[in-house]
Amino acid sequence: MDYPIKTIAQLQPILRGFRKSTGLTQTAVAQKLGITQQSYAEFELNPQLASAERLIKILRLFNVEVSLSHAADPELTDAANPQITNLCVFQPNVTAHSSNMTGHSK
Repeated sequence: MDYPIKTIAQLQPILRGFRKSTGLTQTAVAQKLGITQQSYAEFELNPQLASAERLIKILRLFNVEVSLSHAADPELTDAANPQITNLCVFQPNVTAHSSNMTGHSK
């Protein structure tokens, strides 16, 4: 399933949902990354503060791929100066319920 992301704020519930759909706790993810649970909790709460490298590393732990694409709306792109306007993350071979993607608890 694809999860188009157009603002960084959309990452927070999606990251939490991917983590929960894999059955991992924040502590387990932190251990796999070699960081503290508090550091991972801060990342999950404020993903905009992380580097792209850290974000991709975490998404890989959740078996998530990242795909960049142009928006389908021609008003959002200029043919003479195309820009990446849509980031899409998806988790292949995993069934995730929509409630898992928007949960608010840790």
